[in-house]
Amino acid sequence: MLQLKEKEDQAEARNAKEPNSETLEEMKFEASEPGLLTTPEILPIKGIGRGCVALNNGGYTVVGSVEGHDMKLTSFQEKNAVVRRLAQRFNSMNGPFAFYCVSKPRDMKPYLNELERRRAAEMNPQRRQQYWVESNFVERLNEEKALTQRDFYFSVNATPADLKSAVRAGSDDDEEDDKSQGFVQTFVSRFREVMGQDMTQGQGQAGSKGKAEPRKSYRTGDESVPASISEALRFRAQSFADQFNSMGMPAKLLDSEGLTRTLGKLLGSSTTNIKGRSASPLLRIGGFALQEHPNFLKLTDTNTGQNNYVGSIYVTDFPKHLRLGALFEIMRFKDIQMYMALHVKPLANQQAENKLKNRQQILWAVAATDNSSAGDMGRSYKIESIKDLRNVLARGDARLFSAGIRISVRANTVKRMKADLRRVSQRLAEMGYPVATAVRNQRRAFFSALPIGLDLLGQEKFIADRTLHPNMTGENIACLMPNCIVDASRGGGIILGDSKADNSLVTFNRWALINPHTVIIATSGSGKTVSQLIEFLREMLKRPILQGFYIDPQGVLSNFAKLVGGTVLDLGPDGNVVINPMDRFVLNGKPENIGPRLNFLNALFELMTRAELSASERSVIARAVKRLYHHFEEGESMLRLLELTFMNNPLYAPLRPYLRNFIDPDTGQRRPGIMVQLKAVYDKLRAKHNIPSTGLVAGEGAGKTYRRPVCTLGSDNRWYYGGDGETSEPFVEPPPAEPNNPHAAKPAQVWYPEPTWYSKLAEDFSDMVQEEGIFDSLDLTALGSAIRDSFVELKLGMPILSDLFPFLAAEGATNLVSNLEQYADPEVFGKMFNGFTNVALDRRFISFNVRDLGEDLLRPIRIFQAISFTWGMVRAVRRPRMFCCDEFGLLVQNFTEVGNYMRDLFMRGRAFGLAMTVIVQNVTSLLDYQPALQCIENADRVILMRQQRTAIHRLKAHYELTDGQVNTLLSAEPGEALEMVNHRWIHVKYSVDPQHLKAFDTRPEESRYAQDEFSDELIEAYDAA
Repeated sequence: MLQLKEKEDQAEARNAKEPNSETLEEMKFEASEPGLLTTPEILPIKGIGRGCVALNNGGYTVVGSVEGHDMKLTSFQEKNAVVRRLAQRFNSMNGPFAFYCVSKPRDMKPYLNELERRRAAEMNPQRRQQYWVESNFVERLNEEKALTQRDFYFSVNATPADLKSAVRAGSDDDEEDDKSQGFVQTFVSRFREVMGQDMTQGQGQAGSKGKAEPRKSYRTGDESVPASISEALRFRAQSFADQFNSMGMPAKLLDSEGLTRTLGKLLGSSTTNIKGRSASPLLRIGGFALQEHPNFLKLTDTNTGQNNYVGSIYVTDFPKHLRLGALFEIMRFKDIQMYMALHVKPLANQQAENKLKNRQQILWAVAATDNSSAGDMGRSYKIESIKDLRNVLARGDARLFSAGIRISVRANTVKRMKADLRRVSQRLAEMGYPVATAVRNQRRAFFSALPIGLDLLGQEKFIADRTLHPNMTGENIACLMPNCIVDASRGGGIILGDSKADNSLVTFNRWALINPHTVIIATSGSGKTVSQLIEFLREMLKRPILQGFYIDPQGVLSNFAKLVGGTVLDLGPDGNVVINPMDRFVLNGKPENIGPRLNFLNALFELMTRAELSASERSVIARAVKRLYHHFEEGESMLRLLELTFMNNPLYAPLRPYLRNFIDPDTGQRRPGIMVQLKAVYDKLRAKHNIPSTGLVAGEGAGKTYRRPVCTLGSDNRWYYGGDGETSEPFVEPPPAEPNNPHAAKPAQVWYPEPTWYSKLAEDFSDMVQEEGIFDSLDLTALGSAIRDSFVELKLGMPILSDLFPFLAAEGATNLVSNLEQYADPEVFGKMFNGFTNVALDRRFISFNVRDLGEDLLRPIRIFQAISFTWGMVRAVRRPRMFCCDEFGLLVQNFTEVGNYMRDLFMRGRAFGLAMTVIVQNVTSLLDYQPALQCIENADRVILMRQQRTAIHRLKAHYELTDGQVNTLLSAEPGEALEMVNHRWIHVKYSVDPQHLKAFDTRPEESRYAQDEFSDELIEAYDAA
């Protein structure tokens, strides 16, 4: 307290000498109670700059963050390997270093309040029921399993050699300054420095021009850390972090802003988020009040006046045998806000040898005076241990360290703080770690537990021997590292379930990831579908504007779709769902570029033909598609192309002699050819049915040549033309049907034929062609195809799949047309592929049911169609969307174009708010194909559920799984998974309310009844026992 008072007096004197210093007047730390210290000067920190912390004792430190590692998922051999690697790294350290853990229970009240607020605002009774069920379930879950946030840090301190080099560099700079100033200026500056005056003012007054130089500003904090110290220290700390990264523990160094925010949040500073010219790091960190009592500290928020109480203890001794994750049971506390630090200082070998030698001689002397016949076994063990340590030092295999553990517990009340501190002390005592309370040293103990690289308890000479263990090896330090558990909490996310490591809640925020995509690898029956439905439900409850899509290969999501207000689209033969592959007007009323549409068509045709397209075939398709859209949108005639179609297609071989005008061999008269007859039919029908000159709703031309078709906007948000002719009146965009809905799609700018008018036109064309006998030389099969292809000349607006065939045949791709013919034939697959799109993706959740499709042919085609159709809507209307594609392996394992298309979705989806999730059962479909591997690389989240033994070796090699993780996957229960997010593995068990589980359950009714009945019998037997 005296030291703090002296620092306050010094600060006041300094401010009195510098009345013009720039400070934040609004940040006046006034004590609300007598005895409260409310100044940043109480911190043992001199400044923060250049990514380093300058300490009051003249030292410097660099702080970094490191992720946890679940030690429960590693085998005994792997733990030994980790200990050896860490020990080798620690043995190479020349200066002090430390590890920290900050554990804090997260408050679930904001999450529950958000659910309650959305429930009150929801008008749909079914959705209100969902909010109520989910809120009650989360509340019950939180009572049993708290949500805990754990942050791990490490610090690397400057060595005496670093400090000496910095002093030497500083003296060299002073000498250079003295030489540049001259004798008179040097004498004046030195004299003023000795007399206690400000040196910069003296320099300004003695300047040649008489102008005062601006006073040095320490607001940034960089001036408090020499550049040489920062460079050397951060280089050493980065190599320390690289070692953790290579061992699967992601680590990074904190910059100055990260250090300021981290320390401000840990201390409870009220000024951490303040920014401005005078907001120095010390002011931002020190915005709290502190009052020291013999057994605890009182921290007060200077803004709200809220009080927190901190009690601290330290470990006085360690168990004889340590293993990796020795402090795991302490880290498991879920409802205690705790700060823990492990301070380590390497000892010089000669120093350690002298200490061990002296200690051994003392023990020998005591043993020599022991007259008992039995002796003291404990003393004999210590002598043998010292002998072993001396042998290790003599060989140079390792070195010794002094280490100490400091733990601080924070709570809102003194009673709660003491109770939590007692629980921690009892747990440590049970584990073999005797502890002591830092009586009258609470401030030193608390600051020692903070990640600033300073051990005040170890520097206090009266208690240093009790707080530090002098004979710790590198293996012992590795076993005591606190990051033996994974932080499974993420702010702003949804609850997935509970962690299998410590039984705490697991939250996940996919939208905080750079690439919010997920890859799931699991066998059948592992719970992958239920786990994804849990995420869909909770994401929709948290974000009502979210839209979800799911490829359902089992056809079991009807109950879930009904629960969330969605729909099921049956893509099977009996579902009557048509998705037009030629529909490029999906980008909010504007046409899609030809390039992206060609990428989709090339991949689709590869799936349909079951063969990869050659380069020449892709070129042919590109030209044909381009001419197709020119005809349907701009009204370009295709008579010449139609003639080429009749000439190239072998199906129309009997027509070739009669395409142009010919001489009738029977009569010898010149007769008109087929193309002339067709042109006459076209002219008659254009006049009769008022066929417009363009397929664009807005029309074409300018001035007197401007013409547009008279169209009507239907209830399905499409423009329809029904033979009303053309007009020269300007086109006026109609007002949106839902002006308050920013996610409403605009209608396409091409018209669709009105069904009655279109059927009458098609019927008249067929009758006239047959009456004229134009195609009499063809059989019935060829006749139908000829009528279909020639009718394309009269069609405008929106094309369908069969409209592309004459353009392909005109380019010579007759084999491709023959292969695609089955998808246009209404007696085969034409009802699913050849027609206008008759579904809209305007529901909250849409399930694409592909259960009734064949495994080899139709299923991958329809899945790919659904994905492409959804991708078009994603680009058309921006809103957050989730898309889950089951059976992903069927799409990418055989066809390069399809794999490249899916890769592009993974690469571009996040820019449009799309979060992709793909599910595979066979891992070879991912690892053996390059596009699939690129999809994995663009997914920041990987979920592994129960695996088969035949494929686990490939997963282990690709993801570098430990033996413990492999055993976990082989014996995983349904709903149990290993999740990798940002290179961190989390062992999670998904949780859902039983009322919602009924809608999620995908088991067959027979097995569901048998398993539930068996579970009930086990419960009854357990209760009876």
